[in-house]
Amino acid sequence: NARVIDWIIRRVDGQVGAVDSPIGRLPRVEDLELSGLDLPAADLEELFAIDTASWLAEADLTEEFFDTFGSHLPAALRA
Repeated sequence: NARVIDWIIRRVDGQVGAVDSPIGRLPRVEDLELSGLDLPAADLEELFAIDTASWLAEADLTEEFFDTFGSHLPAALRA
């Protein structure tokens, strides 16, 4: 999404900040270029909500997912 790439570039340039979250740093809503979009505040809030239990459950499946690649998985990923 070009809007996210725009935020990343401005973040690298030190023009915008970020919000710390359990999964890393996320854009502040006010730093995203949202012109032309009709997004209610509640939708934006939900978009950036972190369901920690779901993320932890997904992380528990990482090894199982890696196993689907067999010997093609780079050792560095498994490490």
